[in-house]
Amino acid sequence: MNSTNTVLIAHGIGHAYGGQPVLHGVDCVIPEAASVALMGPSGSGKTTLLHILAGILRPDAGTVTFHPRGRRRGAVDVSQLGSEARAALRRSDFGLVFQSGQLLGELTAVENIALPLLLSGVSYAEASRRAHDLLEPLGLPGLGDRRPGELSGGQQQRVAIARAVVTRPDVLLADEPTGALDRRTGHEVMDLLHRTRRELGSSLVLVTHDPEMAARCDVVLRLTDGRITDVHAGAMA
Repeated sequence: MNSTNTVLIAHGIGHAYGGQPVLHGVDCVIPEAASVALMGPSGSGKTTLLHILAGILRPDAGTVTFHPRGRRRGAVDVSQLGSEARAALRRSDFGLVFQSGQLLGELTAVENIALPLLLSGVSYAEASRRAHDLLEPLGLPGLGDRRPGELSGGQQQRVAIARAVVTRPDVLLADEPTGALDRRTGHEVMDLLHRTRRELGSSLVLVTHDPEMAARCDVVLRLTDGRITDVHAGAMA
């Protein structure tokens, strides 16, 4: 596969749980600075593929190659890295957003946002400054000292997005980020996610059941029974 202007290339991805295959020889390309939606019915393998692209899971078969933006260093075979190296890659080059936000309840919003920087060795003062700088642009002015339990669902997802982008990642990976939100708040969160990734020049991989959310992406991949069965441009991209 041609790696020109791509940030992630998955080739021949296979994976099973308890001997039950969920992905069968999946090939996909994530272009640089583009948005890609993964759609399909429950159990089709969307989240498993996202987790493999993000290095959360290692595939049973196939490879995932990461090409850093601007080719500032050589390509990395994510699927062959150990768990610590994959975790380091997620902290530095990938940003993840989940349906539930997965914020740490004992930390404030700013502390949650700063966490990836702190884990990467950035000083507390610098990490806190960079986290505070994201509050207003991401619609969280004055909320930096609040804990997740003191925030609405939409505000929690804004904090989760801020945490995902604070390292200025090459790739944002989002698993049903609006699934627990009402429709209006969900659209606001997706507006924010798309605007932020465009400003950063990041790629976005989005798992969603919502055709309208998928249509806003540049490319839509449909999975059925662990195979990609359709690839088309987003109608609203």
